[in-house]
Amino acid sequence: MQKEIMEINRQLEEIRAALAGKEFDSLFFTGCGGGLQYTEPSRYAAAAQSKRLRVYGMPAAELMAMDPACLGERSIVIVSSLNGVMPEAVQALRWANEKGAFTIGTTAFPGTPVDRESKTSLIYQEARGAHPYTQMYGITLLITFTILDVLEGNRTIGRLPGQMERLDALCAKAGEVYGGEKLDEFIARFASKNMIYVVGSGPNYANAYYLATCYLLEIQWMDASPINSAEFFHGCLEIADRYSNFVMLVGVGASRKMDERARDFIDRFCDGMFVVDAADYDLSAIDDDLKPYIAQIITHYLIASVFMPRLAEARHHSLDRRRYYGKMEY
Repeated sequence: MQKEIMEINRQLEEIRAALAGKEFDSLFFTGCGGGLQYTEPSRYAAAAQSKRLRVYGMPAAELMAMDPACLGERSIVIVSSLNGVMPEAVQALRWANEKGAFTIGTTAFPGTPVDRESKTSLIYQEARGAHPYTQMYGITLLITFTILDVLEGNRTIGRLPGQMERLDALCAKAGEVYGGEKLDEFIARFASKNMIYVVGSGPNYANAYYLATCYLLEIQWMDASPINSAEFFHGCLEIADRYSNFVMLVGVGASRKMDERARDFIDRFCDGMFVVDAADYDLSAIDDDLKPYIAQIITHYLIASVFMPRLAEARHHSLDRRRYYGKMEY
């Protein structure tokens, strides 16, 4: 695995060299579906920490339709596409190139358009079981903090790689906590339910979207909706009753108070809540300012590698089963 980490680091140095000496005033994250959501914690980090960059994140088709006036030669556009050939992502990449933007492509497949046609690119690991350092959530954070270092002297990138190398062990520990009885509880609560609400905020909101939209709606054909904890009390609270079903993703850091407030309200009125709390993870060796980003990667691991394989098995519905997506023209 060290070889794969070293290869990611080599590619990051190529991105660093390509950025050196250039001036930028805006940073865009774009892609489609899960590929876009993988970038959301990085967009959050950049928006929170950059003192000079205007930071945006939106679906590729919407980005092109909006045609932001500020997107041009002083813009960085990170285009995310797992397979490297997603039509809207490729179109957005070519469109950004035509506008003179500095494009960075991220994909798991070398030689695809997102790799070949970007000004620079990074190839990550997609296979289940790959070290989180080398997967999409991890590498997008590494790219983002590399950008902030080159442009603004933000030195977080000096600490982040060493702490991310711990993720393999941290994910395994969290898997032990949320395996066994908690996993059985998750399956018992949701295997036969029709509507599931997934609540989270901050960097963790990407996981709420990913679980509800990519896994439950797309992969399991179950009705589901992500809800931001900050928005829960502005209408969504009306759906909470003893029959409603919630997955509550409680993070760490500044957003935790919002998550706890939503959790406590749901707990008062709902019998069907399952809580994934980042306070259960062993983050003792992680710097406080990096805990929200490390924790959301661990939560994603639990969703993708612990909960969903068992849920698919219990429902006799393969994770690879599709009716329309990639099966027909639309």
